[in-house]
Amino acid sequence: MGKNSNFLLISIVLVIAYVILVILKNKNTLKELHLKRIFNIGLLISFIAVLYSSLSSIFWRDYGITFPYIFNHTSWGIIMIWLSIFHFLERLWFFKPMLKLKKRNIQNQENIKN
Repeated sequence: MGKNSNFLLISIVLVIAYVILVILKNKNTLKELHLKRIFNIGLLISFIAVLYSSLSSIFWRDYGITFPYIFNHTSWGIIMIWLSIFHFLERLWFFKPMLKLKKRNIQNQENIKN
């Protein structure tokens, strides 16, 4: 990893923050709607930061156009990946039936072949 990549530090901070938010949600201190908003806003901010830094990098490389260096692409990418994982874990109830349905379809197709 590069010099500016603080993967371990960013990961630890985000995991601790996620655990605290889940504990607050489970104790009914934080409403589920607020938790969803926190994740969605965090994902949006990290997406915009990664988008800006990657587009500025592409414009610089391909066209020689430079934009001000505002965001560290790697750090914000790490944040976006962790927030996406947390977001997925919070929505796992939504994806589980889809995975089971897919397995049933595979079994039904195998039964039809036999």
